[in-house]
Amino acid sequence: MKVRIEQRGGFAGKLAVGERDLNDLTPAQRAALDKLVRSSPPPSPPTHIHPLRYRITITDHSGTRTVDVPEDQMPDELTSIPEIEL
Repeated sequence: MKVRIEQRGGFAGKLAVGERDLNDLTPAQRAALDKLVRSSPPPSPPTHIHPLRYRITITDHSGTRTVDVPEDQMPDELTSIPEIEL
């Protein structure tokens, strides 16, 4: 059971990716992830030329779910998971 978070866009356009086992998330990260998946935020219009977006993919006993999240709706608890791939 895992979560994969991809950060896309931004000025440099570099892809940042992170994966964690769901059991390794902190309680705050798990709560933020659960709330985000339940609410499935609607797309928001870009606020600048190179908007950041996050794609969250959760794989668990229920299957695989993917949620796309605009930067302004991404919980701070989860933004540290993706790391830029060099």
